[in-house]
Amino acid sequence: MRIDKRLLAGVAAALAVLVVAGVVLVRWAADRTTVHSIDGLSVEAPAGVDVALTRAEPPTELPGLPNMAPVGAFTDVEAGELPEGRHARLTLSYPDTLSAEEVDALYALRHDGERWHPLPPVSVDTQERTVTVATDVFSTWGLGTWRFRERLDAFVNEVANQFSSDGIFSAIGGLTATPPTEHCPVLPLTLLVETNEFVDDTVVCTRFRREDETRQTYDLFVSNTKGFPVELTLPDGVTYEEVRPAPSNAYSRMIRLARMLHTGNRTVVLPGGGMLKLQVDAAKLPHVDQGRAAVQGRLDVVTPVLELATAALQLATPLEPDDEVVRTIAKAQQMMDVVGCVADAAQQFVEKGERTLQALEGWFIATLATCSPAVEALAKAFGQALTDYVYRKLRPEAFPELLQNAGRFVNVFNRVKVLWENAHVVTQVAAFMREALTNGPVGYRLSLARQDPPLNLLDRVLPPPGTEMYLVEPDLQEFYEVERRYGTAARWPAIGYACQDQLPVRWQDSYVDRTDRRQLYLLANQSRTDGRMNDVSTRAYVAYVPPEQRDTVKSFFTNLLGVTRCTHTEENSRTDATAFDVGEWPALAVGFHTRWSPYASEPSEGSMVAAYDERGYVVVLEAHRGSIFTDSYNQPDVSDDHMAAALRDALGYLGHRADAMLGTRFAPT
Repeated sequence: MRIDKRLLAGVAAALAVLVVAGVVLVRWAADRTTVHSIDGLSVEAPAGVDVALTRAEPPTELPGLPNMAPVGAFTDVEAGELPEGRHARLTLSYPDTLSAEEVDALYALRHDGERWHPLPPVSVDTQERTVTVATDVFSTWGLGTWRFRERLDAFVNEVANQFSSDGIFSAIGGLTATPPTEHCPVLPLTLLVETNEFVDDTVVCTRFRREDETRQTYDLFVSNTKGFPVELTLPDGVTYEEVRPAPSNAYSRMIRLARMLHTGNRTVVLPGGGMLKLQVDAAKLPHVDQGRAAVQGRLDVVTPVLELATAALQLATPLEPDDEVVRTIAKAQQMMDVVGCVADAAQQFVEKGERTLQALEGWFIATLATCSPAVEALAKAFGQALTDYVYRKLRPEAFPELLQNAGRFVNVFNRVKVLWENAHVVTQVAAFMREALTNGPVGYRLSLARQDPPLNLLDRVLPPPGTEMYLVEPDLQEFYEVERRYGTAARWPAIGYACQDQLPVRWQDSYVDRTDRRQLYLLANQSRTDGRMNDVSTRAYVAYVPPEQRDTVKSFFTNLLGVTRCTHTEENSRTDATAFDVGEWPALAVGFHTRWSPYASEPSEGSMVAAYDERGYVVVLEAHRGSIFTDSYNQPDVSDDHMAAALRDALGYLGHRADAMLGTRFAPT
């Protein structure tokens, strides 16, 4: 059977038309919508979605939105489930009594069953007096206008009374600055922190970062007890971690992030009444013998100006930007332009050296005027980002009308800015910084250096007399003061001495060069009388082992761990030693009860513990029955178990103290 080619061509053409027509028909059906109306509101929803509209009682007030005024009618909107990826458009009417200012500040209001949520319009038709929004959630809807003048008046009153850490001016601490502080009972001796050229009465706390096995990094907490902010430039080896209290104000977070981005994370702000947490990498600091690294500081005039400028952003809208908007605007070129403009002006102000209140207030006003074009460009970008954020889930690119919102927001912003600049808030801000202007230096300096090992500070590991039950007998005060600071290796207690015949390493060989009696350790010691065990006293020692001696000392302790009982006899004496359990320690730790018997007198008894840490530090405690200086005839009757308990307690205390000050790992965590 022959088929006419012309017939085939005609059939193919017809099929093509049908296919195209089918596609068009399907697309038209998918986009089809139905409009449902009630007086003052209409809902355009996808075809097939049932919508019910009921007039609702307008609210007399809006909890959570004290400066929002309800406008026009409110409607309960109930609807079936929308197809995936689809939304509805609500068009709400507003009365002709609203001014142009109130129309620019219109927001749709949606109640979620608990509170009201403001939404910026997708579009506003001033001819028809309607506001259109897009949504995929149905509930009670209406309109409200943001009364920014009332919000501004309330804020000006707040400023006149006291600044708040959660308010717009988060960098200024208020009339009484009480910063958060970290509790550091003792400070690491291996990091030098000098505050004599820094802000008066600054509270500094440092501690080792426990997660750092090398013990080269520290947490540095700096608390500012003054009300004015300080701009800090960080040197190599110092990085920003966090600020406390963290401002709940999104605009303050935006400013802080923008400033750090603008300077490559080298500039941070220590707020008035606030605390900074910094991380210090000591490996990047100079040794104390070679100089100091410095955290350079100066009175921060940049942040208050930025907060004055962006205050108008916050007062112009009831919406609170989320973290994504904060990051978007902080990184935006418009924000970088504002920060750069203010920072340049601040540098000129500092270089002039004017230190009067009038000069600062005049500079604030002049800088706000100079940077006004950049701030207005920022307002437009911010208004757009804020609206895009609200409609993010509904794909803002589907609403080209949203571009109009930035213009309406800028209109409100400019009105707020004019009112703001005439509210004399600048005077209030400058007045709060009077102390820094009149009494503070031009610049501040927090000096840092590495001092590891802290040989001249080892005595500080031991508590001073009179603290933590550590005592010094009055008649030996001078002796202790000298020995505590300048103890020598020759006076090192004989831990393991009785066992030296059984050890492959002699204790003396580990710390004394017999040829020239060269001192290889710097020692510190102190006595401790335990109030709960006042029939036992201990003497504590701390020593540093030079790197070339550490293998010998480590071997010595390792060998002692396997010894249970041993005796050493010399010409005129005999020493017996019996090991006891010291407990679980990360460091190498040993304990012995000893009995020393000179042939010509009564025997003397005591106990001792010692521990060695890989960083090269040794702690030793000698325990005596009664006072350290009680003779053998008058020693109280104390059991070995009692002695061991006293030593374990003392070693635990001293080990924790050494860990916090030297970065050792003596004590169990």
